[in-house]
Amino acid sequence: MVIENSSAIGIGPPKVEVDFQPNLNKEITFMVLNQISIPIRAELYVRGDLAEYITLEKEYIDLDPGKSATFQVYITLPSKIDTPGPNNLRIGALESQITSEAGTVGAKAGVESKLIINVPYEGKYIKADLKATDIKKGEIVDFTLSISNIGEEYIADLDASIEIYDSDDEKIATIKTDSISISSGEKKDIAAKWSSEDAEAGIYNAIAKITYDGNAKEAETKFRIGDVLIEILDVSISKFKKGEIAGISLSVQSKWNEEIKDVFADIEIYQGDELVDSIETNKITLGSWEKKTLNAYWNTANIKKGDYTAKAVLNYANQTTYKEFGIEVKSGFEFGTITIIISIPVLFFILWWIFWAKKIL
Repeated sequence: MVIENSSAIGIGPPKVEVDFQPNLNKEITFMVLNQISIPIRAELYVRGDLAEYITLEKEYIDLDPGKSATFQVYITLPSKIDTPGPNNLRIGALESQITSEAGTVGAKAGVESKLIINVPYEGKYIKADLKATDIKKGEIVDFTLSISNIGEEYIADLDASIEIYDSDDEKIATIKTDSISISSGEKKDIAAKWSSEDAEAGIYNAIAKITYDGNAKEAETKFRIGDVLIEILDVSISKFKKGEIAGISLSVQSKWNEEIKDVFADIEIYQGDELVDSIETNKITLGSWEKKTLNAYWNTANIKKGDYTAKAVLNYANQTTYKEFGIEVKSGFEFGTITIIISIPVLFFILWWIFWAKKIL
C-alpha cells in the first residue's frame, strides 16, 4: 500500500475511485503511519462532495513511533445523486503530539487521501483518451483509443476516424477504427494502426473524431516519427575581444528514438575562402529526442580583427549535419581606451600651461 506522507504522518492508499451504484454499501480499508520517533495521535476526518454518505470507523488512532494502523471507511450511497461526474472527497489524518495519557496538545500537520465517487451522466456520455506510440521512420504507429461509458445508457454503435496532421497542421492521413458497443460503466480499448512509410521525421498530431449513437466526441494526442538525425537548433557565442578565449555553444536535439553516442562537432573558421582555424567540441551521448549543448573554445591570440564565417559540422552515427554562422573579432584596444590615454597627457599640458601663464603674468 502506498503511503502519502508529510513530516510526521502518512496515509494510504493515495487515491480510491468508486463507481456509483444505487444504494451501494461499500467498505474501504485505509492506513495511517507514524513516521517520527515520538507517539502521535492521528485525528481522522472526511470532507468534500458527498461527505454525508461517508462514515469513519473511528475518530482518532494513537500510534507509537514507526507504527501503522488501519481503519475502515464506510460508503452508503442513496438511490440517486444529482451531481454527475467525479465527486471528490478527502479522507484525512491530522497529527497531534501525545503529551500524557489524558490527552493531546497542538495539532501540527495533516495528510489526505483522495476518494472519488464517479456518478454517471444522464443519457449517453463517454470519456475518451487517445494514445500513440513514438516510432522510427517507416514503422507502424499503434493507436489506442480508450472509451469509458460514464453515462446511464447503453451505447450500441461507437466508432472513430483518426486524423493525422504534420507539423504544418496539414492533414496527411485518416484512418477508421472498428465499431464497438459499450455498456454503462464499462471501459473498452479500440486499436488502430498507421504506416509511416511516406512520412518525414518530426512531431505529429492525431485527432480522434468519435461518433456514438448520434453523439460526437474528440480526443487528441501527439506522437513522434524519428530518424537517425541530430538537428543544430541554435548557436551562441560568448562576448570576447581579440586575444581572449571565445566560447561557442551549439544547442542540439536528437530526432531518433534510440540513444546516440559519441556526438561532437568540428568547427571550421574561415576568413573569406581561407581556413584560419579549426576547433572541436566535447563529446556527448543523446537519449531519445533529447536536447543538449556542445561547447568549444576558440583562442583568438593569433587571430586578426575582422569578420569570420564559421561552419559547425556535427558528427554522429556515421552521419553529419552542419550549420554556418558568423563571428566578429573586435580589437581589445578600443576607441575609449585610446581616448583616455591621449586625454591624460593633454590634461597635464593644459594644467602646466595655465600654471606658467599665471607665473609669467
